[in-house]
Amino acid sequence: EIAAGTDPNDPCSYNVADVTVVVTSTVDCDGDGVTDADEIAAGTDPNDACDYDPASVTVTVTSTVDCDGDGVTDADEIAAGTDPNDPCDYNVVDITVPVTSIVDCDGDGVTDADEINGPDGNPTTADGTDPNDPCDYDPSSVTVTVTSNVDCDGDGVTDADEIADGTDPNDACSYTVGSVSVPVTSTVDCDGDGVTDADEIADGTDPNDACSYTVGSVSVPVTSTVDCDGDGVTDADEIAAGTDPNDPCDYNVIDITVPVTSTVDCDGDGVTDADEINGPDGDPATADGTDPNDPCSYDPGSVTLAVTSTVDCDGDGVTDADEIADGTDPNDPCSYNVGSVSVSVTSIVDCDGDGVTDADEIAAGTDPNDPCDYNVADVTVQVTSTVDCDGDGVTDADEIADGTDPNDACSYTVGSISVAVTSTVDCDGDGVTDADEIAAGTDPNDSCDYNVGDITAPVTSVVDCDGDGVTDADEINGPDGDPTTPDGTNPNDPCSYDVGSISVSVTSTVDCDGDGVTDADEITDGTDPQDPCDFNAASVTVAQTGDYLAADCDGDGISNGDELAQGTDPNDPCDYDASAQNINDVSTLWLGGDCDGDGVPNGTEIGDGTDPQDPCDFDVNSQVIANVTSAWNSLDCDGDGVTNGDEVIDMTDPQDPCDYVLASQTLTPSLAWEALDCDGDGVSNGVEIIDGTDTQDPCDLMYTSQDTIPTTVWTNSDCDGDGVTNGDEVIDGTNPIDPCDFMLENVTVPQTMAWEALDCDGDGVSNGIEVVDGTDPLDQCDLNVSSQDLTPSADWQLLDCDGDGVTNADEVADGTNPTDPCDFIVASQTTTVGGDFNDADCDGDGVTNGDEIIDGTDPNDPCDFMTASQTVDTSDEYGQLDCDGDGVSNRQEEIDGTDPQDPCSYEAISQDLVAATGEWDNLDCDGDGVSNIDELLPPNGGTPTDPQDPCNVDLDNQSMTPDQAWLDADCDMDNVSNGDELGQGDTDGDGIPDVFDIDDDGDGVATIYEDYDGDNDPTNQDSDGDGIPDYLDVDDDGDGIDTIDEGANPDGDLDPNSGDISDIDNDGIPDYLDQDARRVVVWNALTPDGDNQNDFFLIQGIENFDNTVSIFNRWGIEVFKTDNYNNTTRRFEGVSEGRSTIGQGDKLPTGTYYYVVEYIDDFGGVQQIAGYLYIR
Repeated sequence: EIAAGTDPNDPCSYNVADVTVVVTSTVDCDGDGVTDADEIAAGTDPNDACDYDPASVTVTVTSTVDCDGDGVTDADEIAAGTDPNDPCDYNVVDITVPVTSIVDCDGDGVTDADEINGPDGNPTTADGTDPNDPCDYDPSSVTVTVTSNVDCDGDGVTDADEIADGTDPNDACSYTVGSVSVPVTSTVDCDGDGVTDADEIADGTDPNDACSYTVGSVSVPVTSTVDCDGDGVTDADEIAAGTDPNDPCDYNVIDITVPVTSTVDCDGDGVTDADEINGPDGDPATADGTDPNDPCSYDPGSVTLAVTSTVDCDGDGVTDADEIADGTDPNDPCSYNVGSVSVSVTSIVDCDGDGVTDADEIAAGTDPNDPCDYNVADVTVQVTSTVDCDGDGVTDADEIADGTDPNDACSYTVGSISVAVTSTVDCDGDGVTDADEIAAGTDPNDSCDYNVGDITAPVTSVVDCDGDGVTDADEINGPDGDPTTPDGTNPNDPCSYDVGSISVSVTSTVDCDGDGVTDADEITDGTDPQDPCDFNAASVTVAQTGDYLAADCDGDGISNGDELAQGTDPNDPCDYDASAQNINDVSTLWLGGDCDGDGVPNGTEIGDGTDPQDPCDFDVNSQVIANVTSAWNSLDCDGDGVTNGDEVIDMTDPQDPCDYVLASQTLTPSLAWEALDCDGDGVSNGVEIIDGTDTQDPCDLMYTSQDTIPTTVWTNSDCDGDGVTNGDEVIDGTNPIDPCDFMLENVTVPQTMAWEALDCDGDGVSNGIEVVDGTDPLDQCDLNVSSQDLTPSADWQLLDCDGDGVTNADEVADGTNPTDPCDFIVASQTTTVGGDFNDADCDGDGVTNGDEIIDGTDPNDPCDFMTASQTVDTSDEYGQLDCDGDGVSNRQEEIDGTDPQDPCSYEAISQDLVAATGEWDNLDCDGDGVSNIDELLPPNGGTPTDPQDPCNVDLDNQSMTPDQAWLDADCDMDNVSNGDELGQGDTDGDGIPDVFDIDDDGDGVATIYEDYDGDNDPTNQDSDGDGIPDYLDVDDDGDGIDTIDEGANPDGDLDPNSGDISDIDNDGIPDYLDQDARRVVVWNALTPDGDNQNDFFLIQGIENFDNTVSIFNRWGIEVFKTDNYNNTTRRFEGVSEGRSTIGQGDKLPTGTYYYVVEYIDDFGGVQQIAGYLYIR
């Protein structure tokens, strides 16, 4: 230590490297709780408070260091039992010093230091987040990679991904849907569409789009105010109302609270729902709009779309669409073009007011817009027109009402004149026009009613109006013959006439003083014609008038004249006609009398307003019973069969024919009483007596006996308790006293318990239960079988309600439903099927049961049917089946137009091979000998082929005998059938089987062209007779030179007939078929590329002669030379023989070369051919 400069007396002053002896000191110099001795032994630094083994701590830790930087001193960590070397092992409450560690223990991306220190940087204050809770942190403090996989806000996106996405990991509504990777635990509904984000993510809808959701998933209140379908009703209100928030035509108008944005026109009236709902003020909440669901409720001025509705709202026979096109008002039955009428006229309006409806006028061919063009016989409604078509001053309306002819100026009722008379006729010939007579108030139809001063036309009438024997014409014209001068007598006064002018019989019987004797007779008798009492009675020949008739000799208040006229005695006060009586003129004696004996004085009866001559017309309150006569007691004033006297005893009203005691009837009721209907049931009393029913009980009647109109009380009652008022039953033609005879749709009052207990239709379900079930209590076959509470009728049991051939009784016994035509046991069929059963399609195969029976197929088997009989839509269940097992559902086959019963009729693109059956797998649809499955999944691992294409096949996979059609077919179209070529294999070894090889032998001539006799059969052509047909023979002519080398296909088109064939001896036989071709022909093209085309220098025919062939390059250097060149073993293939700069065996470069061919011809002469040769 001295040498090292440390203090030998200070156990803490030393260099560890100088330690050479056992340390005996127990000090802990660095205060880490481990003695220096232990640290030196353990190899840790005794001077470094952070270099020690916590397990070696034996003394008190005095150091205040925080080695792991977690904010808790090592001393506190050791005391707390946490690891002072692990920055993530500490108690937050133990933190007393700043955190220096940059670890993020909870993986939330915020270092523990930042979480503990908080915004104020002080770890001892409570402003930080929990460093051990991965969900307790400030996202803005994230500075390190988030390693935690927690999803704090439950939105399905881990906090790490949210921080990476830039969304808020503490906001369940702030996330990217594409980042969802863990289950969504949040129950929030971020877009407010009523479907939690968790459910939306599961449904595949957008949780951030209030219009992207599945209505069936709505589980929380809808808070969004959006209107996704634009119908003006928020989705929230539509869901609450049960309407479809995605259908702009499914909504309740009263629910509209927002502007309508949809442009649909649900009712087809040409006005968008938006325009109809918003109305003129544009506010859907006000009531100024029209009904968007009513094609007849709209403003024509708002039509902006094509009108698709075919309704005729105003019933004028022109559809609204046509009216809008015509520019007429579709809501005004009087605004239309007659030529546009295309539907029945339902309006009953009469637009021109002539009393004939437009419908009738259109039918009759008259003008519905001309009030003067109509047939009077067609008038059926009130005439409202004020026109006067014939000008007689009476409107046509009034003439029709009067029954006069509106088209005849002389046929009218004067009292009906209400407009100016425009006609100039004089109908009665009195010289005064009808117009003037009407103006003067005289009768234009009476030639005797006129004012002389009004005459303006010649008098044509020959009448003598006053009967004085002088015609009116003579009296009017006077001596001067001028009717306008006053020199005539009065033609209307029988006492004003000129005796000398009498020219016709005198008819007047006037009596100027009214005593009944004509003036002429009175003058003859000498009586006073001015005194009504001065006359000879024997001379009375005319009615008495004047003063005589005004007198009242007997004081009964009726003048003598009236009594005489009425046939009563003017001297008897009780013999008079009350209708002529003047009560003010009667005498006191008459007032005190009782002419009719009813116990009421005449004067009192006058005051009561009753008839003093009628014993049955009196006021009971004025009657003194003691004063009535016996004759009155014996009468039956009200005709009810009970005498007045008995009614007084019974205390019933003798004047009320319906107030009586039946037991007191002793007289035959009057016909008037019999005609009455006392109980108001519509059956007169007399008929009820015949029927034996009670005339005082409105529900005791024989309905068929009704002969009068029932009372309102009876009409509104329901006698039989069936819920239909008697009145409605009468209208319906049903029996109001038969509880089972009624029309269900007219039930308006509660049915009685007695009716509910009945079973009107006998189906075993009481009426009351049928009402609850909503079935028809009058229809034997409309019932819920489960509701039967009574024994069905025998008739019902014998019925077959569903037409399935099994009676209802048998269906009940079998436990099947007698109302379901498809629920029955075949063995129970005992009746002929029909009705609902025949029309139904039990197996859903699109063929009705009836047609299946006719076809002999099974109506319960969806795969047993005749396609031609399909007349109804197939069911979804049928559609999902695959009847033929080809892996294509029936529905898809319908779409594709293939046969769902033919396993080989399908579209490959629609096939699900997994769904195909084993039977289909083992079929050979195209007959090529390879099963369908082997075509699609080749067992040899080859390329899949098409099981529907007989020529798309791998022959190596044939495992069955091809069908005859395939054997007879010719896939390569070479005129050799597949069957003939199948056994040949691959003749030319080119890897293409002969079945598909157009040149089977590979000789350059297509098989189809190796048919030289023209019979389209190459198999019988053998040019060299070697037993091998030419199409399989590589040397067709057997001359030792392969056909391909004899110029058979110089242009490479495999067609020897294209004009370029080689015929070296010009004998017309192509060289490849000519065994004696003695001509030498040089082919100067060489392409030695191994494609078997021009791979060597061909000298055709050279093998027939001794020869020498030499080839030179362009510098004259010989590159090839041989004797006896034969195109086979001795031939030039473009390879050098080593006589040039090119090495032996090397290919010569592309370019032009020169050849010299010498040979001894057939005549011993030497022939030489020279030319150029091009190598490429």
